[in-house]
Amino acid sequence: MIYGTHKLILLILACSMTTGLSVHGMEQKQVASLNSNNVTASDAQTMLNYFWRLPQELRHAIFLLFLESRLSYNFTYFQVLEGRTGIVFSVACSPDGKTILTGSGDKTACLWDVTTGKQLHILKGHTNFGRSVAYSPGGNTILTGSVNKTACLWNVTTGQQLHILQGHIGGVTSVAYSPDGQTVLTGSWDKTACVWDVTTGKQLHILQGHTDIVTSVAYSPDGKTILTGSWDKTACLWDAATGKQLHILKGYTDMVQSVAYSPDGTTVL
Repeated sequence: MIYGTHKLILLILACSMTTGLSVHGMEQKQVASLNSNNVTASDAQTMLNYFWRLPQELRHAIFLLFLESRLSYNFTYFQVLEGRTGIVFSVACSPDGKTILTGSGDKTACLWDVTTGKQLHILKGHTNFGRSVAYSPGGNTILTGSVNKTACLWNVTTGQQLHILQGHIGGVTSVAYSPDGQTVLTGSWDKTACVWDVTTGKQLHILQGHTDIVTSVAYSPDGKTILTGSWDKTACLWDAATGKQLHILKGYTDMVQSVAYSPDGTTVL
């Protein structure tokens, strides 16, 4: 199957650094793992529009994939992951590249085997669609955020729900793990971001300062600071240990949709 044969909208484009696979979510309620081979020109612009909204690390990895395929914008399907009854809003690859996690409009998240394309676990517990998903650095737990104002921690091996992170008064838009996997970060429609303890599920800090929806969250590579982006046309830097706001990054003329740190943590995007 050729990528260009589908009229699709890319919702999230992610990349596995270890396997060289990219993953996308489709309007057709499927997810596909792709090997770089063939994409049509008509779909290239749509792909690039979403590409530039991704964190820097993912854009860099995807660019390397293009170089490996001699800059060809061509892709063929490696696996098509079918079984969802709602639009796939977010995807993530496990650190070892063996599994894929998807968040869907059918109120579930799913774990998939990359090699076989088989569904390993259906993670049920949210009461509204899954907006964001993430793997822990060690790959043993996963985090899902939902429009139902909660985030959930799950065991990867069993699919068992470990904690429900409750405290937001608006839908959860984005989630992230700290580099050491001890805490997680959530951004919300309620204009805040929250830091949570992975072991206990307790809320540690509420990051207040944005005046509109928090769209994107990220930890610095050393885990000492946090970056948030918002519809209020700003990004903010925070102290991860105290929750104190360090800097407000102003100058945008429109909403901030995505944020990321440089690999050395000295600059942000």
